[in-house]
Amino acid sequence: MKCRAVFVASLVGFLAFTRLAAQPGIVARFDLTSSPTTARTDAVFLPSSNLLALSDPAARKILIVDSRTAVLVRSIAVSAAPGALALSPDGGTLAVLLLSTNSVALFETAGFTLRATVSVLGDKEERGFDGY
Repeated sequence: MKCRAVFVASLVGFLAFTRLAAQPGIVARFDLTSSPTTARTDAVFLPSSNLLALSDPAARKILIVDSRTAVLVRSIAVSAAPGALALSPDGGTLAVLLLSTNSVALFETAGFTLRATVSVLGDKEERGFDGY
């Protein structure tokens, strides 16, 4: 019998995979570097590969976890603490907000290679204020 699982992001720095079956309970626990005193961890599910992308701001990493086994598949270092994550409608691009840099990193989900880093504010003149 195939076990359906759901992830639950916790405020205490871990991810719990919980069984949704006759005998509910924690299937696996995945500890994160982040703690309640750091930026919030975000997560996005990649349905085509059953992977889960997690932002780990304290470690400045994006963690790719197999959602079926709770095993870390890949750890991607980024230039600043990652914040919000979003998946493109076609599932081919993972967008990662890089906190404190006013930029978004775009990764191809096929191999998690960095496609581009895009500034979301532009030059000071374009913003219409002096940057404070």
